[in-house]
Amino acid sequence: MSPVLDCFIPGLNPPPDEEGATWLRPEETPWLNRWLQRHPPSAVRNDPAQDAQARLLPGTVVRASAAWLAECQSQPALATAPTATLPTGSSLAFLHPVHLQAGIDTAVVLGERFLALTPDERRAFETDLRAFLAEDALHLLTAPSGRWYLAIPPDSPLGDAALPPLGEALNRSAQSFFEGDERRALRRWLTELQMWLYSHPVNAERARRGQPEMNSLWLWARSPFPATVNPAATPGAGTLFTDLPSLAGCWPGRSQLIDSRAIESLIEAIQQNPESPLHLVWTEPAYALLEGDFAGWQQALRTVEQCLASLPAGWRSRIRLDTGAGARALPGWRNLWGRLG
Repeated sequence: MSPVLDCFIPGLNPPPDEEGATWLRPEETPWLNRWLQRHPPSAVRNDPAQDAQARLLPGTVVRASAAWLAECQSQPALATAPTATLPTGSSLAFLHPVHLQAGIDTAVVLGERFLALTPDERRAFETDLRAFLAEDALHLLTAPSGRWYLAIPPDSPLGDAALPPLGEALNRSAQSFFEGDERRALRRWLTELQMWLYSHPVNAERARRGQPEMNSLWLWARSPFPATVNPAATPGAGTLFTDLPSLAGCWPGRSQLIDSRAIESLIEAIQQNPESPLHLVWTEPAYALLEGDFAGWQQALRTVEQCLASLPAGWRSRIRLDTGAGARALPGWRNLWGRLG
């Protein structure tokens, strides 16, 4: 039996808005649009990273420690550097810049796409944030991708808690996510952090320009460090291409992190290993939807279109695409490409 290209790309086909408008632009993604029109829309209800982990590796959880090591595989010295200073029992967590938009009796969580920090602004925050965190023996780690991680020693002022996945909180009220006695120490620490961020020069300048401020950080997927990257290979697992370092770090086979600029690596892998099972997990469309990033979602669709349209002809009838509503084969794509191409 010929191997398939198993694609999990949540957020490709969202329901229309309240007025019945859709985000699809058939003229920009004609092939993908024809398929999506024949399949029911699927809302993004949960965190895409969690959904992907549950679909491909049931029974596992998203771990920031595995993600960090997976991101740093090309730079082993960077991946192991924290072990020189962190005591036994330390942990790692994702640390995402967010804006808590004040409302009536609550605040709404808005993410990095809404903030749109410039590279210079991120570097300025990183430099000063490291010094602020060091006062509590916390360490800010920056992966080659630019993602932030927090290294937490035992007995830190954060306690043992973390927040729920960011995807569950985006564009929702933040209040319920901070509740509970188990998060009391974390709430106290976040209050101090928010006061420090309020007076930061970058935020002051952004406020002067009418731009949203990075007024908090979202800490989640806390897990013990160090962790093992890529456990023992499982025969038949195949090769995984994904934008999720947490999934790549747990995959029992070969994995490669990709972004919209490196999607061509999938095409190269198909050409080099025509009989190997392949998996593509790309969550950018879903996160763009969760943040209400219309332009980002459109770009994500164009990237998917480019990727699938560039596949070798023999693979076009072997695609299984899941947009979050369950796996669906695409048996008609071979003829569809013939008609359109």
